[in-house]
Amino acid sequence: MKDFLKYTFASLLGSLLGLVLLGSLGLGGMVLLIAVAASSKDSGPQVKDKSVLVLDLSLNITDSKPSRSTGAAIEEV
Repeated sequence: MKDFLKYTFASLLGSLLGLVLLGSLGLGGMVLLIAVAASSKDSGPQVKDKSVLVLDLSLNITDSKPSRSTGAAIEEV
């Protein structure tokens, strides 16, 4: 019984330490990723003052790709 408790608590402690280690590595990776993203100098496209956006509304504006039929999807396979 003594060995059982010893091994049980050792396994519990090892699991907790592993969880803490993986959690800290994940958190450190996220902090590093955020720091790299924040330090990038890409400010996007430059828009001059008094610029006007022109949309050609004579064309169809689609929100998403048209859905295919099940038969067409099966034929591709």
